[in-house]
Amino acid sequence: MKLSLIPLIDVCGINDFVYSSRIEGTIGEIFDFYFQLVDLDKNLGQHGYNPPGLRYVPGDGSLLTAEVWNVNKEKRFTRVAMNPFPSDTSIFKVSFLSTDPLDATVNFKIVLLDAVTTPATQRICYSQGALALRNG
Repeated sequence: MKLSLIPLIDVCGINDFVYSSRIEGTIGEIFDFYFQLVDLDKNLGQHGYNPPGLRYVPGDGSLLTAEVWNVNKEKRFTRVAMNPFPSDTSIFKVSFLSTDPLDATVNFKIVLLDAVTTPATQRICYSQGALALRNG
């Protein structure tokens, strides 16, 4: 399994969103970063799937954290990602505050403690440039 994420925009519900290559925002504003977990070993692009990957649903009791990596290592921080829609737990949301130390390009290290297996399995993926911010 190759865990990855796809940023989502215009999120209104489990069947009402748009896939994106990145989310854009403004430094100093409050906003939510939505994404869907996918397994890139399934539904491959070479077979016509766009975007590639099959949505991945972690098991009940799983925990997903997003380590926010800025260029400045001293500004890195971690947030717990939440499931905004209990009926589709492949979709997650990370909320950002106006006081968060964000730079122009934000990278993520996503750490999933997946309770679908016993014992729970840690799965990690990285996302570079999924969040692009401009100065306010």
